Amino acid sequence: MIVRPEQMEKFASADSPQFEANAVLHVQENFPKHAGFLGENGVKDLVQYGRKQAAGYGFLSSAHVTLYIDLMLLLGRGFDSDPQLPWAASALTGKKSKPDEKAEVLHQRAMDYLDLVSGPANEFIDAAQSRLLQEPLEIPSAPAAFMKDLTSRLKEVFPEKALYLGDDGLEELIRAAAAASGKYELSKPQGVMLFAGMMFLLGSSFDSDPLFGWATTILKDKRIASADERIQHLHAAGISYLKQWCA
Repeated sequence: MIVRPEQMEKFASADSPQFEANAVLHVQENFPKHAGFLGENGVKDLVQYGRKQAAGYGFLSSAHVTLYIDLMLLLGRGFDSDPQLPWAASALTGKKSKPDEKAEVLHQRAMDYLDLVSGPANEFIDAAQSRLLQEPLEIPSAPAAFMKDLTSRLKEVFPEKALYLGDDGLEELIRAAAAASGKYELSKPQGVMLFAGMMFLLGSSFDSDPLFGWATTILKDKRIASADERIQHLHAAGISYLKQWCA
């Protein structure tokens, strides 16, 4: 459920004393699974971060900030700069200068995307999550086949999103995964594959998203010295998360 701007007090300020408590309650009531993973303090942090980020795009009313927070939950913390979601950055930085107009464009594009990719009742993404649980962390024996093989596997796991991104978009995602995994010294094929799958399903900034705090913890844990061990820990934690989410 995404709040429409007109569903809330249009001109109520997100700086009002009541906003944070109301926004926390909104998340807990409308996104109970997300709230359960985040915990109460995590939801408060989400609301505070969302308010700050939204303000950078000129969103100062409670309605507009709540819309932004909803999209963070549905699309990932960094949805506004996710290369998989170019329509989001375009709506937020495009020609529409009035917050109401900008919010309406953002809302409509988000609804169109979610219906097309996640499914009207989330049936597409639910099926993708179930498929990913069965996907082994294996790479082709021939390095030259890596891009083709991984592209094919992403299509099998989440065909609706793969179709939306297209072959060029999938290859761009894999290259971005190689760059992101390299920052954690996990640029070997298994690391790139794991990052690509998580970025594909959880959002390009999954490694810094509080909803997936397990990923941030593992990636920054200095006690895990081996790249292979870190990859295995991250993979196991991701599978555990998906099992809990799909339960």
